[in-house]
Amino acid sequence: MGGMTAESIGRSFVGIAGIGSIGALCYYGTGLGGQGTVDYAYMWPKYVRNRVQTTFMYFGGGLALTAASSALLFRSGVAHRMMTMNPIPALILTLGLNIGSMYLCMSTRYDNTGLKHGAWALFNGSVGLCLAPMAMLGGPLLLRAAMYTGVVVGGLTAIAACAPNEEFLHMGGALSIGLGVVIISSLGPMLLPVGSAVASGMQAISLYGGTVLFGAFVLYDTQKIILHAEQSELTYYDPINESIGIYLDSINLFVRIATMLAGNNKKK
Repeated sequence: MGGMTAESIGRSFVGIAGIGSIGALCYYGTGLGGQGTVDYAYMWPKYVRNRVQTTFMYFGGGLALTAASSALLFRSGVAHRMMTMNPIPALILTLGLNIGSMYLCMSTRYDNTGLKHGAWALFNGSVGLCLAPMAMLGGPLLLRAAMYTGVVVGGLTAIAACAPNEEFLHMGGALSIGLGVVIISSLGPMLLPVGSAVASGMQAISLYGGTVLFGAFVLYDTQKIILHAEQSELTYYDPINESIGIYLDSINLFVRIATMLAGNNKKK
């Protein structure tokens, strides 16, 4: 037991979750768990297919805009200036921009085309600003992290599509509690002595616990998109707002996977 650390426990936790995900994909993919979305999606009316396709188009477009803005901001020197700032004001500034632009985007109706897409682009750019300092990890590492994130998100989306409708929607309450724990664990080390046992434990919860949490959020948000898309054609549907959940899940997974890869490189 003397060799057990917060990091080793966290890695084991992520490993077990990964094995469980493979098992879930096999279970639902073979139909043992009941009829899933993939079994009846061919019967969707055209408007449902259009809603789902448009939502995932905005999801992919948002990731592309974020990557492009992050690279541009890094090359302009903004990332370096951010890293030399006091961390507390920098955190307040970036969080304020993130939350403000996301609120503007989500509170604007989809039929207000210009303002809606402008706010959406601003939100993606604000996330790119937060990610810009990560470019210092190097392009090859970030490319690997992006590939791994794509595999994880793609696999989890497949599980959600193969599972019965609303199978994962009951997790909403537990996921909200878990998100609160991860947020506190992310902020805690800033207020604690560097290298302390408590700080290390909170960092492990944020990194490894957050990886599992946002993986579960992908399952939840995928089924939420499908549920909302299947509502009446007369029901208001905003594909940009619907895409933001799974977009944020993917960004959070990418950050954690890149952090793990960077940690592995340091140990070599």
